[in-house]
Amino acid sequence: MSVLSVDSEQQVKDALVSSGVLTEDKLFEATTAAKKTKQPLFGYLAKNKYITDEQLTKVHATITKVPYVNLTNARVDPKVLGLLPQDIAERYMAVTLGEMQHRLVVAMLDADNVQAVDFLSNRIGRPLKVYVASEAGIRQVLKQYGAQLDTQIDEVLKEKLKTTGEDTKVSDGAFSSAENKAIKTIVQDSPISKALSAILEFAA
Repeated sequence: MSVLSVDSEQQVKDALVSSGVLTEDKLFEATTAAKKTKQPLFGYLAKNKYITDEQLTKVHATITKVPYVNLTNARVDPKVLGLLPQDIAERYMAVTLGEMQHRLVVAMLDADNVQAVDFLSNRIGRPLKVYVASEAGIRQVLKQYGAQLDTQIDEVLKEKLKTTGEDTKVSDGAFSSAENKAIKTIVQDSPISKALSAILEFAA
């Protein structure tokens, strides 16, 4: 969530109370404790379970008039996710979600950062429809990059083994000779990232 002005911060406080997320007494209690410990109020509220990250993000989105999306249980098509490289997604805390009205839907932690939105639009080469999402929600989607990599490794191995036509059985948790050959071929012949090469060499 972006840094709030004094007025916006008060609006968020009022919205938390008016929506029933917090009582005035709880808000006063947390505000006092946050000042004593010199912590940002909203960070203190989330850390000490007064509110959830999703509740805070949703209220903030209402105040800033940016559409909100809950990514807690979201699963993204690997092809769509891959439209934005993982390093850029992590740097900007932004993930691609799908298509809407001829625009690519992107969820961001700092969705009202115009410069970041412009950069991502130029990087992807598409006009964007931007939503705000919580940090926890975005990180949940970011983890799917790792799952996508595991799937790609598995598919490449299967293809290599299918091409060699060798036995794929593994005994005692070790790779078969066919798998070892496939892994070596991948490491040597495929332009895979250094990290992936290291993983495959270690496995071999």
